[in-house]
Amino acid sequence: MKTDFDSNLARRISFVLTTKNRAPYLEKALQNFKELLGENDELIIVDCNSTDGTREIIRRNLDFINIFISEEDEGQGHAFNKGLFFSNGKYICLLTDDDIFFQKAIEKAVKIMDTNPDIDVLIPGGMKERNGKKWYVYMPVGSDFGKNVKSLYTNSWCGIGIFIRTNSIAKAGLSDPRSVALDNSYIAQFISKGLNVKFARINMYYHRIYEHSSTVAKFNAWEEDYLGIIKKYCSRSFYYRYRWWLLKRKITWLKYFQFIEIPLRFIEILFNEGPVILFKKIKRRIIVLDDQEKNNNLIDKASVIWDGTIN
Repeated sequence: MKTDFDSNLARRISFVLTTKNRAPYLEKALQNFKELLGENDELIIVDCNSTDGTREIIRRNLDFINIFISEEDEGQGHAFNKGLFFSNGKYICLLTDDDIFFQKAIEKAVKIMDTNPDIDVLIPGGMKERNGKKWYVYMPVGSDFGKNVKSLYTNSWCGIGIFIRTNSIAKAGLSDPRSVALDNSYIAQFISKGLNVKFARINMYYHRIYEHSSTVAKFNAWEEDYLGIIKKYCSRSFYYRYRWWLLKRKITWLKYFQFIEIPLRFIEILFNEGPVILFKKIKRRIIVLDDQEKNNNLIDKASVIWDGTIN
């Protein structure tokens, strides 16, 4: 008789894809997904009642698609929750229909999760591209990523290809069904409930940012959701500082008012963390630390899982 959660799961990885009217991208993506699937993995596709030939593409690839759902939903979060309900894998990996994923990186992620059973969510690295400009997404050694929700906004990361330990969902709950910034919303939910979120510098994906990408096509709704997450989980002072930072990005001449930030930041630290911490931070700003001292002051080195390569 199977008595623990994982032993009752019949699959290794449940790959979950949510899609809507992306037929030109979906057909190419499915060929990539076919290479990702191991012998004991499953692919679950949740479609929001597409009208562009998506169903025909799915029918041509039913040999490796385990579950296909096509009906109206209230957004990506709602669709993702449906995928979670049908998942029967030890791990859940969230796929996208217009990105490339690398099979070797999938295996590295599984190995990391297998050997670190305390990790609830693993955020992988990868490469992004927009308007011909390419850059890697990875966390520097010493990053505080995952330490708190604030760290999601002070580090550069991406929610593509996230790995979730399925039995952790019982503690974290389902995602916000109406969320636009789904990756931020759901990971913030995990962190706020005390679950363990880590970053692994493995090259999991190639993400080209298109005009139809949610961060572009739904920018205003995405930004509103993004700020709402900060307001819900972070301090009021951080919320207003982040709004100020966003405003400076939109109105370039505001950068000339940066001098007012320093005294305001000092006042915030003084009231929230006390004079001793304020003095230490001022000292750290003024005194040039040698390499050894800098190394000793790195924040939470264990928060970065490093497999030795970005390739």
